[in-house]
Amino acid sequence: MRWNCDKHGCYRQKCCPRLEEFKECFYREISPGDLDGIVEFRGKFWVLEWKTPGAQVKRAQELLFVAFTKAQWNIVFVAEGDCTETPMSVSRYQVYWDGKQYEWFRGDFAALKSDVTAWSNFVARGGYVPLNIRALNNAA
Repeated sequence: MRWNCDKHGCYRQKCCPRLEEFKECFYREISPGDLDGIVEFRGKFWVLEWKTPGAQVKRAQELLFVAFTKAQWNIVFVAEGDCTETPMSVSRYQVYWDGKQYEWFRGDFAALKSDVTAWSNFVARGGYVPLNIRALNNAA
């Protein structure tokens, strides 16, 4: 992120909308969710959802991720770990791909980055290389 908190103030306070203020717009005051990261690359989308250890993927998120990944080559990674560490620590992650939810994969941050890179290479080469994502092939 290119934000300088010392110069511009707290990013979260200045730039992140307070989504809870929209909940009264929806039946039963459903609270809007957010995505932790999204990248568009050659018309395809990579999404990251971060969970702290023990946090659950909500049913609405599962429905969104499955529907979202039905679009060709869109992918969602749900990572569980501690994002305050440098580098971030990951204990496991899950992939949504081709409209399917895959099992959690026990892998660290390096494995997650490797799988994200594999997706990026797959898209960059127009699908003409194998999609070598460990979390799809060796789900634990």
